[in-house]
Amino acid sequence: MLNLKPPYYAVIFSSQRTEGDHGYEEMADEMVKLASEQAGFLGVESSRDENGFGITISYCIMVCQLLLIHLNIRSIANL
Repeated sequence: MLNLKPPYYAVIFSSQRTEGDHGYEEMADEMVKLASEQAGFLGVESSRDENGFGITISYCIMVCQLLLIHLNIRSIANL
């Protein structure tokens, strides 16, 4: 667990995996890479259960940049 001092924003993303990877793992890695390169990025935590439901929380000082990255990834992945 990250030990962060306020103020900061948390961008929360949930997903339900289906059979097969379909490039998900690569896209998730790319999203974290892009987010970590942004000014104000503080860290990321992720968890997934045995049924494929997952939650990723990205912490930052500037929420708009992470939201734009997420929307860009979604459009590339056609989700």
